[in-house]
Amino acid sequence: MSNAVERVGVDGPGWVQSDTRTIRGLFPLSVERYLNRVVARLAPGVTTVTTGARYYALHGLIADEADAAGLSMPEAQNLLRRSEVVLAVASQVHEQRSAGIHQPLATAHAADTVRVRLRDGSLDMREVAKTGVGSYARGNWGFMGQYRGSEMTLRIVGTGSRLAPGPNFDAGMVREALSPVLTLARQDTLSEEDLEQYPDLCLCRTAYCTDGAWLARLFAATDPTGETSSIRRQTMQMLTTAVEESPIRTVDGDLTAFVAYSPALLSHDRLADSAICRQWRGVVFRYESVNAWRSLWEALVDRIGQHATVTRQELRDWLADHVPAGTVADFQRNLPDTLDNLGQPAPAERTEEVLSAPQPLRCISILALGARRHGELTGQELLGFQGPAQNDVFEELAPMWMAHRLHSWADRPMRDFAADLVDVLINRSQRIALLKTRFDRRTGRVTIPTRVQVRDDLVYRLHTETALTASLRWWQLLRMGEQTGLFRRDPSLGTGAGEAATWRLGPRGDLLV
Repeated sequence: MSNAVERVGVDGPGWVQSDTRTIRGLFPLSVERYLNRVVARLAPGVTTVTTGARYYALHGLIADEADAAGLSMPEAQNLLRRSEVVLAVASQVHEQRSAGIHQPLATAHAADTVRVRLRDGSLDMREVAKTGVGSYARGNWGFMGQYRGSEMTLRIVGTGSRLAPGPNFDAGMVREALSPVLTLARQDTLSEEDLEQYPDLCLCRTAYCTDGAWLARLFAATDPTGETSSIRRQTMQMLTTAVEESPIRTVDGDLTAFVAYSPALLSHDRLADSAICRQWRGVVFRYESVNAWRSLWEALVDRIGQHATVTRQELRDWLADHVPAGTVADFQRNLPDTLDNLGQPAPAERTEEVLSAPQPLRCISILALGARRHGELTGQELLGFQGPAQNDVFEELAPMWMAHRLHSWADRPMRDFAADLVDVLINRSQRIALLKTRFDRRTGRVTIPTRVQVRDDLVYRLHTETALTASLRWWQLLRMGEQTGLFRRDPSLGTGAGEAATWRLGPRGDLLV
C-alpha cells in the first residue's frame, strides 16, 4: 500500500465568481470635483439630467395631490408614474398631429417606450406604469429621482421623507394647467385619441400655460428670499446680459468666451455689483483647465490603444516629442498674453496658435495658461477659480499645483517636464481606479473602473476614452428658460448654413431685466 499523498489543487469556492471585472467608469482623473461642486452652488435648481421644465410642475402637483388626498406612499408612486406616462403620450400626440405648432424643445421621458407601446393600440396603464420589468421606468418614483434634488432646492417639494409640496409650489397655477393629467392618469387605459383634446399638455406648450408662468418666475427668482434664489437670479441675469450684448449660439464657445473675456461682465449696470458673475469668470478659467486635463488623458489613452501595449518610456517620449525644445521658462514666455493693456483677461486660450496646435501641445498650453491666471486673478474671480484658501494644501492637477510645478521645473528642459506628466497621469489614474474599486459580497466579484492597467513597466488599454467637456449647467438653465418663455432661439440670426440659432430673450424675458 502506497503512503503517497495525492495533492489536489483548489481553485476557490465554487459558489462565487472569482473574476475581476473592469469597466470604463466616470472621471478617471477626478479633476472635476471642485468644478462640479462650485457649479452646483452657482447654478442651483438644475442638473445635467433635468431636461423638461414641466416635470418640475408635475412632480409638485403629485406632491400636492398626495398631501391633500392623504395618499399612501405606494399610491403616490403609482399616480406619479401614471402621470409621467400621460405627459409622454400627450407630447407624442402633439408632435404627430400638430405639425407647424409643435416645437421640439424637450423630449418626454420614456418617449421611445411609450411610442412603441402605442403601436399596438391603447396603453394598459396598469401594465405600463407598474414597477419592475416591462414598465416605462425602472425607479419606483419614475423619473422624479432626476429632479428631486433640484425640486427641493427650488422649494417645489418638501425636504422631508414624506412627499409633500414645498412653500414655493403654486397649486392654483399648476392645477389650472395640469389638472387633466390627474384625471387621465387614473384611467385604466389611455389612447392617443384621449389626448387629442389636450394639446396644451405637450411639454412644448409649457411657456403658454399658467404652470410655465409660475416656473418662469421661479427660475428668474423675481423675489429672491434667500442666498440660493439670489445666486440663481444673478446667474440668470448674467445669461441675460450675454444674449443681449453678444451673439450667443453655443454655450461652450460663445457663452464661455463672453463670461471669461467680455468687459460687459464688469461694466453692465445689471452685473456691476454681482459677486456671483465675477465668480463665474473664475469658474470658466477652471473649466478650461479641467477640459484640458481630460483631453490630454484622452490623447494618452488613444496612443496606448494604437499600439496595444506600450512601455512608460515610449509614452514619455511620445508626449515629449509634442513640446518645443528649450526650458519650461522658455515655453511659458512664448505663450500668448493672458492680460490686455488694461489688466483685464485676454483670450489667450482662444488664440490661433493655441487652438491649432496638436492635441497634446494644445492641452499643455492651456494648462500652463491656467497656472499663470492663478497668479493674476484676485477677489471673487480667484474665489471662483480655486475656491477658498486651502493653507498651501495643493490639490494635484489643480491650477495652483500646476503653477508650483512649472516654477520648480523652470530651468529644466520642457521635454523632461512633459515626460514626467505621463507618469503623473498614469499613476493618478491607477490610484483613482483603486479608490473606486468595489467588491460585491453577493457575487464575490471585484469591479475596477479604469481605462488602462499597468504591469511593471508596461501599460495597456482596457477601454477607450472620450474627453467630454465638463458641465457648467448653463445649457440646462437656458433650456429651462426657453421652455418657460424666459429665452428663445432665433434661427434667423444664424450667420451661415447649418449654424446654430442665436439665443435671445423670450416673451417673459422682462422678468430677468
